[in-house]
Amino acid sequence: MPSTPEIESYSADADRFIAELDEEYYLHYAGLKDKLELEDIYDRHAMLTNLENVQSVGAAVNGDRRIRELWQFGCEGYLGKFTREHAEKLAELEAELEVAVNGETVPYRMIRPEMANEPDRGRREQLDRAMWEATEEHLNPVYLDGVEIVQRELPSLGVQTYVELYERFGFRREGYREGHYLRGGAYADAILMAKLLEP
Repeated sequence: MPSTPEIESYSADADRFIAELDEEYYLHYAGLKDKLELEDIYDRHAMLTNLENVQSVGAAVNGDRRIRELWQFGCEGYLGKFTREHAEKLAELEAELEVAVNGETVPYRMIRPEMANEPDRGRREQLDRAMWEATEEHLNPVYLDGVEIVQRELPSLGVQTYVELYERFGFRREGYREGHYLRGGAYADAILMAKLLEP
């Protein structure tokens, strides 16, 4: 079990890690950087996502909300390091993809702004259809591969499902969205979860 100074050090490094990730995502999605590059950031903060360190923080969880949230951060970081290449690939695809709507080429990331500013309902529907077709064809296979990788790693964190993991973080099930997404050729329900934060 980590000591209080070790927990403080872990927390401080977590803050730096999050700040670097936030900046990287901002630079890319604001169009200030062509590629999303996460590998160096994860490498600089490798001790945060090391399984032994994450498990150690988990062992220190008591009634202190801050330590539980650090453990959640560690678990998410541990899983995230296995899918960082997926995040980079998705960003690349989103930046490069274009769809054709009535002979007009629209960049993938501009579809939602186009829909928001389009007064014609029929064209909004066409844009929406084109967006979901492109998502299904190009992005969803990457998402699905990432989900399968995460599911394989969950037992390392002592759980079998994502729901079980988040219940350990203090989240509770609030409801379902029936047939919310398509997976493996069949529609699956989405579980809605939330956590009540004490003041």
